[in-house]
Amino acid sequence: MKRERIIVLMLITAALVFPQKKPYEIFDGTEIEFTFTNTIDNTEQKAAVYLPRGIESEKPPLLMHLHYLGGDRFTAKRLMFYQAADKLKWMILSPELHGKNTTGGQTSYSSLEAQHDAIDALNTVLGKYTNIDRRRLYLAGRSMGGMLSMLLAAKYPDIFAGVCSGQGIYDLADFYRNSSLMLNEKTKAALVKEMGGTPEAVPFDYARRSSLTFARNTRTIPVVMWACSEDTVVPFSNAERMQAEVQKYNRFQAPVNWLVNASHCPANFSSEWECEKLRYVENSAETCLYRDMPWRYFKDLSIVCDESKWFYYVYMRLAKENTLGEFTTAISDASLAITAKGLKGIVIDLYYAAGNPKTTADAAKVLSSYSVAADREIAVEFVFKTQPLSKVSIKKGTGKISYGVK
Repeated sequence: MKRERIIVLMLITAALVFPQKKPYEIFDGTEIEFTFTNTIDNTEQKAAVYLPRGIESEKPPLLMHLHYLGGDRFTAKRLMFYQAADKLKWMILSPELHGKNTTGGQTSYSSLEAQHDAIDALNTVLGKYTNIDRRRLYLAGRSMGGMLSMLLAAKYPDIFAGVCSGQGIYDLADFYRNSSLMLNEKTKAALVKEMGGTPEAVPFDYARRSSLTFARNTRTIPVVMWACSEDTVVPFSNAERMQAEVQKYNRFQAPVNWLVNASHCPANFSSEWECEKLRYVENSAETCLYRDMPWRYFKDLSIVCDESKWFYYVYMRLAKENTLGEFTTAISDASLAITAKGLKGIVIDLYYAAGNPKTTADAAKVLSSYSVAADREIAVEFVFKTQPLSKVSIKKGTGKISYGVK
């Protein structure tokens, strides 16, 4: 009896000295914390990256997981993404997000600052770990993380291979008006503070953080959505509306994956399920035709955005920052048709638009003329592998593409 008591005491002592790890703390690889500079406000931000064992000589995919309301850079770990990464040999990137008007990242609500937290953290990791497979960069997140993952997929469809977004806030104004979270006055006040006002006071600020605004852009990136049928925190109608809007532009868009009779907080698909949904998606063009294309290739593009930036072979320059601008391109019969609204300029990289021709002479055989229809006079510049070729100012009309430097 005395011996049994001693054994019990030893076990209790061992448990106190060596506490049992939680399931999410058991993984084979290495978690590395790092800091990076946000290019919007030049602040130093935090992130964590997970490296499975044995990927040094591999070309690992990378999944960027974006945290939910109240989360942080360790949310992906707590949701067991490290264990999924160990099985698949994927890297996991988890940036900590920060807002525009609120401290910390727990109520960032897809601010422009949070968007660039994600992109700047990604660029930092890509710069350090050059063996990452850039054709297999994925996005995932739920709730506020689903909100940002979908928004980044829409604004950077040429960077990411695919997105798995769960319970996402796709219409922020609708969330303000209908979420059960808004019954809590402190939570509601935090949202209003972050946004700088209500949807009625600052409608553009709500629209620019809502992926419904940019749904047309997702035609060029695979989208996986999941939601809960009894969700009142992020009303399930958000997922229904987003899926319907995406399907307008992509008839192959898959239906929402529903957790039936499930509510918001306790219910999630597993990290392995989310990774599996993205596992076979790759950001590649038809290799037998476009061997040097860094992303999927589309002759027709329809894009709307609130920032001046590149989309595939087109750079859109807003007429006025902090507004929406849009463009379309259509390539047919050696002609490039461009429409533009809310822009002051467009740059076309003919090397990529023409499908990786070896020379400008080869490009001229594929694209020799253009047409423009814009809501104002815009500068249209043609380049070849970023090297300037020609430039015209035009509102509406047609012309020949000059491949000589001006």
